[in-house]
Parts: sequence; structure tokens; C-alpha cells
Amino acid sequence: MDLAALDDEQLLREFEQKVELHKTLVGTLYPNILMEEIEAIGQECIRRHSYHPNYWREHGIVPSSWTDEHGLTHAWRHWVVTRKPDDPTRMVTCLECISK
Repeated sequence: MDLAALDDEQLLREFEQKVELHKTLVGTLYPNILMEEIEAIGQECIRRHSYHPNYWREHGIVPSSWTDEHGLTHAWRHWVVTRKPDDPTRMVTCLECISK
């Protein structure tokens, strides 16, 4: 994967998805391979903005949340909701948000 070709939002999304996947894997082979990918993405993030990707949302490098048509604010980390900043508002599809 060419990390330099990804924009900031895509790079952060890759990082967050790989971290979540790493948490669910069991065994020794795949987590090690995945950690190498996570570290490579993390290094690219730090090279671009001098911050670890965990802090990109706090520092405003990428948006931290969005508001749907019902006025509910969703965190970008919610797994079920995948949305770009210019997408039209959607119905709530995230169980985490429905439970609010």
C-alpha cells in the first residue's frame, strides 16, 4: 500500500481499522504482521503532521465528529458509520449512537 497516496482522512481510517482488527486477532503470526503495518502508518502520520494518529482528531487535522439529520452527533470512530465530510446527512445506522 502506498501510504503517501492516501489523504489524511484515509490514512487515519486505515490506522484505526488496523488497530481495531489487531485487537480482535488471536494467535501470533497475523498480529505481528499487522503491527508492522500499524507502525508504518503511524510513522507516515507523524512525518506528515508531527502527531501520532491517536491525536489527529484532537488537533483538528481530521474532523472528530459529524451531526446527522436528527441532530445526533456521531464520533468518526463508530464502526458501522462510514461517511465523508461532503456526504449528505443520513439516518442513524450506528447502534452506539442509537443507544444515546
